[in-house]
Amino acid sequence: MTTLVIGATGKVGRRVVSLLEEQGQPVRAATRHPESYPSTANTQAILFDYADHSTFDEAVAGATRAFVIAPEINPSDFQALLKKAGHLQHVVLMTAFGVQYAPESPLGQAEQAVKESGIPYTILRPNWFMQNFTEGSFAEELKQTGSLSLPAADAKVSFIDVRDIASSAVAALTDKQHHHKEYDLTGGQALTHGEVVEMISKAAGRQIEYNAISDQAFKDGMTQSGAPAEMADMLVGLFQGMRQGGAAPVVGGVKEATGREPITFEQYAADNAAEWR
Repeated sequence: MTTLVIGATGKVGRRVVSLLEEQGQPVRAATRHPESYPSTANTQAILFDYADHSTFDEAVAGATRAFVIAPEINPSDFQALLKKAGHLQHVVLMTAFGVQYAPESPLGQAEQAVKESGIPYTILRPNWFMQNFTEGSFAEELKQTGSLSLPAADAKVSFIDVRDIASSAVAALTDKQHHHKEYDLTGGQALTHGEVVEMISKAAGRQIEYNAISDQAFKDGMTQSGAPAEMADMLVGLFQGMRQGGAAPVVGGVKEATGREPITFEQYAADNAAEWR
């Protein structure tokens, strides 16, 4: 069973690849830059770009199942991919927490498309990643400035460790009992960003501050740093949903998918303390 992993260089995808490799499973790691991907005996890097549909045929060729992260902006790209992937025996689709309540959104349309494709599927809807604090722009701000400025106010979020998302994905890929199931994935507790920063400070042995800022200040900072306005608007919308309580629920999807409790934020912080020093 060869698994196509779309998003193989991302926070979740590269961990899915790693877990499959540990099991000796053959993997096709889809990336826009296969020439720089570290291929191994079990993993073949292949060219894939949602914006270039000519890469789809080669990507799905030879694969029997797939882990797919749906595009957040243009659902037609995912729909076009599914038309090329009719031979697959299973697709594990990762969208986002709460997407089922926004069926008109790009990710909601992706979920509907996989359900209508005729391919056995599993849907994973993870909440905000713990790893946002160690990988990406949040991490850079924390380390370089000793602070974190976000339009999150004091909203609660049940952050999830991406290791739990990857474990859930691999469980779904390798066991048919997960076919046609949908898992909402969260951590085991809901925390404010202020509480998160306190835990990070304790783990790192360094004082870090959290600053609650306005949507406009956040958007201005993103666009001034070179981010597209469309991306900034999307993130602002996510933070608005967070402030309305959309990211606070704690649910049992990780245990349903993997049989174990999710990793705590304290454990995540302890495992990654060196990243903030």
